[in-house]
Amino acid sequence: MKKKYNWVYILTCGDGSIELSMCWKVFGTRGDAIKVEIFIKKGRRKFKKRLINSPQMLKDIFYDKTGYELKILPYEDIEKVERETKIVVDRINESK
Repeated sequence: MKKKYNWVYILTCGDGSIELSMCWKVFGTRGDAIKVEIFIKKGRRKFKKRLINSPQMLKDIFYDKTGYELKILPYEDIEKVERETKIVVDRINESK
């Protein structure tokens, strides 16, 4: 049986464009991924920049602050995720 995972990511916005800066696979339920997303969103810009520069530390920081242990893996092939995400967004827009 395959493990279930969900994506959590940070977007960097500048000059009206959006760029995917970092993303992680969060193994577990969708609710687990939402907890991680909220945790990141509550952080200040400096914290988010640290996560972008050292993505492997998210798992440890999340556990230290929440006491909730999850398998969180940084995903290195950002361009691949951007392509896959664009395909999904394009399909959603076409169906409207």
